[in-house]
Amino acid sequence: TLQRQTASVTLTKLISGPAAGQSQVNGSFNFVLDCGVDGSFPAAITVAGGASSSVTVASLPVGASCAVTEPGRAAAPAGYDWDAPVIATSPVVIPAQGGTATVTVTNPLKRLNSALTITKAISGAAAGVAQVNASFAFKLDCGADGQFSTQVAVVNGATASSVVSGVPAGASCTVTETPGATAPQGYTWDTPVFDKNPVVVPATGAAVTVLATNPLKRSLGSLTLTKQFAGPAD
Repeated sequence: TLQRQTASVTLTKLISGPAAGQSQVNGSFNFVLDCGVDGSFPAAITVAGGASSSVTVASLPVGASCAVTEPGRAAAPAGYDWDAPVIATSPVVIPAQGGTATVTVTNPLKRLNSALTITKAISGAAAGVAQVNASFAFKLDCGADGQFSTQVAVVNGATASSVVSGVPAGASCTVTETPGATAPQGYTWDTPVFDKNPVVVPATGAAVTVLATNPLKRSLGSLTLTKQFAGPAD
C-alpha cells in the first residue's frame, strides 16, 4: 500500500511594536495551513507576556504547498491595536520526509492615538472679557509618550478651542499655559484654572477635552487725599 510521506512545519509567533505593549500580550493565536487538495490543518499558539512561542504541525504531506493564514488572534492590550500580521514564507512547501519547515508570523502592535481638545474660556467682568483678543499658548507634557503644543486664539472674549492630534491613548499629560497673552487695559490675569490636570487620554482612543479658564481681575490703583485748611491761623 502506497502511503504519502509526511513532514512538519514549525510556526513561530513574534510580537513587535512598543515594548510596553508587547509585555501585555497574553492569549491564543489561531492558524490554518491550507494545502489545497492535500488538506487543511489548524494550529494554535499561546503567547504569555509577549514572549515568542512556537508550535509544530506534524503529518503534513511532503511536497504540498500550503498557504498560512491567521484567522484569529489574542485581544490587543488596552490602548493598542493590531496591524496586519507579517507571515514569512507563505505558501510554504512541505519538505522531504521527516524534515521540518519553519514559518515565522509577526504581529505588529501599534499605539492608538487620540485627539485632545483644549478649550479656552475667559471669566470676570463682562466689560473686560469683551476686550480680550489674544492667543494663548499651551504645552502638554505626556512624559515618555511625548510633548505637544498648541495655541488657542480668542476673539472678543468668546470661548475658543484647539485640537491636538496624535496624542497616544492611555497617556497622562500635564497641561501648562505659557504666559504671554496681554490683558485688556485696566485688567490683569489671575491664575488659569483647568478642569482636569493632568488629563488622562482614554485607552480606547476616544477624544478628551480640557477646559482652561482665565479669570480677569480689575487692576486696582491708589488714591491719595490731601486735606488743606484755609483761613486765619489763630
